[in-house]
Amino acid sequence: MDVTLEGSSTMIFTDKIFNTEKSLVLQKKKGIGSSHKFCYPSKFKIHPLLSHTLCLSNLEVGGVEIQETSYEGLVSDQQIVWPSPDDEIPFWKRDFPSWNVNPEVPNESSVKDSDLMHIIHVTAEMAPIAKVGGLGDVVTGLARASLSRGHTVDIVLPFYECIQKQQINDLALIKLALNGCRVTDTQPDIIHVHEWQIGALPLLYWDMYRYLSLKKPRIVLTIHNMEHYGECRQEQLSKCGLDGSMYATAEKAVDDRTIGHNPERLSLLKGGIVYSNAVVTVSPTYLKETLCSGWLASTLMMHCDKYFGVLNGIDTAMWNPATDVFLPAKFHAQKIEGKKLCKYYIQRGLGLAAKSITSSNHVPDATVKIPLGGQMIVLGKAPDGRVEGEFKHLADLHNQGPSIRILLMYSEELSHMLYAAADMVLVPSMYEPCGLSQIIGMRYGSVCM
Repeated sequence: MDVTLEGSSTMIFTDKIFNTEKSLVLQKKKGIGSSHKFCYPSKFKIHPLLSHTLCLSNLEVGGVEIQETSYEGLVSDQQIVWPSPDDEIPFWKRDFPSWNVNPEVPNESSVKDSDLMHIIHVTAEMAPIAKVGGLGDVVTGLARASLSRGHTVDIVLPFYECIQKQQINDLALIKLALNGCRVTDTQPDIIHVHEWQIGALPLLYWDMYRYLSLKKPRIVLTIHNMEHYGECRQEQLSKCGLDGSMYATAEKAVDDRTIGHNPERLSLLKGGIVYSNAVVTVSPTYLKETLCSGWLASTLMMHCDKYFGVLNGIDTAMWNPATDVFLPAKFHAQKIEGKKLCKYYIQRGLGLAAKSITSSNHVPDATVKIPLGGQMIVLGKAPDGRVEGEFKHLADLHNQGPSIRILLMYSEELSHMLYAAADMVLVPSMYEPCGLSQIIGMRYGSVCM
């Protein structure tokens, strides 16, 4: 079925172009650790803007199927509060139905593991509470999958200001995840740490907390992106109660890039690799790539017997166009018409042309390479000031035209809408550890390039 709108085509760049998930750190925090059991919604509600009747062929809105043959009836319907670029509140910041916090996890599989474990994830991100990149999605999806198979799962993350205390169950304000386990007399089977930000935890566990009655857990480190090593000074590690100089050896945690420099520095990621019982990365192919290149290749080769590549996936309940709470209309593979509405909603909200564009009113820029009649939306924020400046210049050139919008920010709500609206998702990565953006794009009926 052809779902394009009179020849126009909408594309999005994901935040991969900016390497957002590689180095951005969430800023709003109070420096206090917190632990709570993760609860995820088991059902979803429709966007309130679509609680009215719509004119669209075979579109499911609020559980009601509407019969209408004319597509023009959709785009001219006055019962919908269509967004506009001139709105005081951008459409992606409007009030959406809150996630229905329910301790029951959807029973997506009847398979239950026989050897049940208590697993604690320690991470800087967890979607949708605190998310910058794909890390938050992976943590949430993995936790939900483990819960559905019968395991007990806790997630420990910084107490960010964006977290509402009343929405958290069993909140314990603890300084460190390990100290929290000791104080509460918790003996988990697995402590799963994510990325370089938590790389010091394995060192703390084996050289300190193992002697403080915390003896049962085994440590798993997942490396989502090898680009950042977590460089730190010895005295910074000493603030955790460890003697930083003890780890300044090539066999432990010294940053190989600084050997011979004054002073030599430590790599938290390297320390995590050395001290963890198992190290996991996000795909078998990325494992092979990291063993062949990069400053940590020699360290990974030394510990290759405990290094595994496990292909990541997405949470198919969180990323589901048939139930997505952020979308102006739902759709699925057997009933795709709702994607038209999502596309037109984005075009209206961002001020893009909804009709095909002729050569008389649009000349594609050679730098951006927009095909005649195409449209492009870029969503993301660059940690590199030079890259950010280049895209800001492109935004100044093109954002007032009918075909391009470059939005130097990140919005979880808008990202869902863009995946749903896009005909194509462009992921121009120099390298790709896993490919979550491509998987999400295909899930939302968009061709990945």
